[in-house]
Amino acid sequence: GCTKLYRISIPNSELIFIGGYAFADCTKLRLTEVSFSKVTYIGSYAFQNCSNLINISIPQNVTTIAKGTFRNCSSLESVTIPQSVTFIGANAFDGCSRLSDLEIPQKVDSIADFAFASCSGLQKINTMIVAMIVMLLLRRKPIDLLRGVKTVSFLMA
Repeated sequence: GCTKLYRISIPNSELIFIGGYAFADCTKLRLTEVSFSKVTYIGSYAFQNCSNLINISIPQNVTTIAKGTFRNCSSLESVTIPQSVTFIGANAFDGCSRLSDLEIPQKVDSIADFAFASCSGLQKINTMIVAMIVMLLLRRKPIDLLRGVKTVSFLMA
């Protein structure tokens, strides 16, 4: 990874694809001056171990949060997941220990194992997806998805 990279500046970006591991291990990276508005795909582990990321807004056209996308982004406090997202991959936010609140959009129909593992600060999940949460809570195999979450709010449409 680019351990000294702290800023990316791509004004008026036409960027539509961020490949797997693209910014993995860029421990000083802060995404403050990049427009990802046209991005439709973010690859697996694209931002893994980016320990200086604090806030991230996933672009409106993204439908999948891939496996390990934000894994071990230990400073990540806030994530905006757009309504377009339907799938959250395994370990997508694993190790994001400062993430405290999360709103899961209504269109999300699948969350893979350990998507929020080791999110020790995660205290509240807002969701309209009652069936999905019930299914996750009733799984028979060990899952760390909701361990430590103090509140799950079911929002009414």
